Amino acid sequence: MAKRGRLSKINQEERFKTLCRFIYVFKYVTRKELDTFVTVIIGLKYPQWLIEYSVKRGLVKTYLDTTFKAKIYYLSNKGIGILYSTERLAEYYRFDQYRTAFTTYSHHKLLVDSYIFLKRELSIKEWVSEWGMRVGRKRFEKVPDGLLKFENGLNIALEAETSYKRLTEWKTFIWRYQYDILKINRYHGVLLIASNEDTLDAMIIRVTGINPTFCNKAFIFTSPVLIKLRRCVYNSEMKDIQYVFNLLSQELNKESQPK
Repeated sequence: MAKRGRLSKINQEERFKTLCRFIYVFKYVTRKELDTFVTVIIGLKYPQWLIEYSVKRGLVKTYLDTTFKAKIYYLSNKGIGILYSTERLAEYYRFDQYRTAFTTYSHHKLLVDSYIFLKRELSIKEWVSEWGMRVGRKRFEKVPDGLLKFENGLNIALEAETSYKRLTEWKTFIWRYQYDILKINRYHGVLLIASNEDTLDAMIIRVTGINPTFCNKAFIFTSPVLIKLRRCVYNSEMKDIQYVFNLLSQELNKESQPK
């Protein structure tokens, strides 16, 4: 239940770190996204004090993006500094406000919104962002939009879809994940998040039509609306999202058992 009133001194620093960690994952967020995160994840009914005092303490910087008419929040050197002990890639954090173009902004927003409500529903040990996975890799090497890591070793790739893909693009996409999942066991499944319901329906038809046997077991389909309802489409059926992740965890446990 959301809490009202001032923060206790005991929890104060941890809440500042939690807020900074959220910004760190995505490099930047809007005020609306911060309000939602603090309310839903941290559990404060009135998030203003935590956000505004983070800025006052010099942990977070802001600027007004006139293109999107949104206030953008990103980490200062001081803000990233408090994460050095827990975030192994903290030294690589950089924010460039000129990268918030319309195409990347809408994609970024889909990822941030999904993060908040997936974090509420699932016991995610670590959410690794695309920029984090690119550290140490070749510039044009393909990586997912995100990686969900769980305590039991389950690794689920995350892909956010905001635009139409051609059939050839989907075939390449599926081929790549067949290799990652079946050949080298890099991931145990893929969570595909569509920006809206029309995109979701078209994506399910197109993807499962290419390779039904593999795609119905490897891909979990959802959207921001469905995530808030705790729902997803898996193996051609609408299911509870927690149930599906539990099912994948059970499969992983069976595979790890000695034969």
